[in-house]
Amino acid sequence: MERLDKGIDERIVAAFEKVSQVSRILLWEAASAEKLSPIQLQFLLHIAGSPEELRRVGAIAKEFDLTPATVSDAVSSLESKGLIDKESSAEDRRSVVLSLTREGRKTVQAVGKWKDTMIQAVGSFPDEQKNVVMGFLSGFISSLFDRGVLSSARMCMACGNMRVVDDARGMRYECGITGRRFDAAGVMMGCADHSPRG
Repeated sequence: MERLDKGIDERIVAAFEKVSQVSRILLWEAASAEKLSPIQLQFLLHIAGSPEELRRVGAIAKEFDLTPATVSDAVSSLESKGLIDKESSAEDRRSVVLSLTREGRKTVQAVGKWKDTMIQAVGSFPDEQKNVVMGFLSGFISSLFDRGVLSSARMCMACGNMRVVDDARGMRYECGITGRRFDAAGVMMGCADHSPRG
């Protein structure tokens, strides 16, 4: 039997596992409805919302911490189902860029609300709590990236464009591309303009 006197660190990790379980269940249900595997659905959603440089097999492998061979297998399946096309990159004809077909766009639209249950649950909490949680999570993800656990963390805390500032409103960071100033609660996740810090 498991001991019940777990410390706060262990209890937080257990809570992450529970949230991850809910996310997997919702993703699985959405993917099954479209006769896809969860990873195939994740790839479609990624392709739908990413710029060209993030729609290549190597970039997708890095984003999802998978081998290029695993990504290629899923991509081949999505292509055979008529959901994605492969196109040559405008900059490098040898490089292949993935894009959604009309059927792929329909599929993404059909499953686009798979996270709504979790978003609604988060929305029921006051902004002060959400801001604290967002600050914690962005720092936690950044720490995992710094430790080499994540190979990709397209977020402000791991971005070469982010600058530390101190303004009268208490904003601690500024995006070097947009000029947007924000505190830890305003950290962006999955930013298309992300540039890994050097």
